Amino acid sequence: MDCDLVRRQPDAFRDNQSTYEIAEPLITFYHAVMRPIWSDLAHVRNPSPLWERSQHRFTANVLGPHFEQLCRH
Repeated sequence: MDCDLVRRQPDAFRDNQSTYEIAEPLITFYHAVMRPIWSDLAHVRNPSPLWERSQHRFTANVLGPHFEQLCRH
């Protein structure tokens, strides 16, 4: 949190609970998209099918949260 890579989001309904999320979209991208297909990337010549398989994770885990944060600001 000191480096602003993780941010704490207070729960809107419970005062004593918070959610922690990755603040940097590039790190979020790595964990949401790259890590799950890392071994496949090493064994494939054309990564297009892997990207097609990963687009839903990218939209849900990277674009969506980043857009929500931009709207909050």
